[in-house]
Amino acid sequence: MPADWGIDLSGILDDLTARSSHVFVAGIPPFERFEAFPRTLRRYLAGRAAAVDAVSRRICDRPGVTWVDSTVELDMGPDFFARDGFHPSALGYRSWASLVADAVPA
Repeated sequence: MPADWGIDLSGILDDLTARSSHVFVAGIPPFERFEAFPRTLRRYLAGRAAAVDAVSRRICDRPGVTWVDSTVELDMGPDFFARDGFHPSALGYRSWASLVADAVPA
């Protein structure tokens, strides 16, 4: 799966960088913080997400592309998630968008 993701992301970035001066790619949020899932599933998903993010970081290491790590700086306080415990709430999406916006140079 991560290898397939790398091929897909590379193609997407080739297309987007041909049409835009800069592209920002947000990483996967830390699944270990998704309390709607059992602990074992959270650990498994976190491992898979880390593998995909590692490929993404490598693919994004090119001119005109910025990788934004969503695992370290994303504020995932108690209001981050919607009622389903999986999707971000409006506040969660705002927080995630702010993280990406902070990566955009002034």
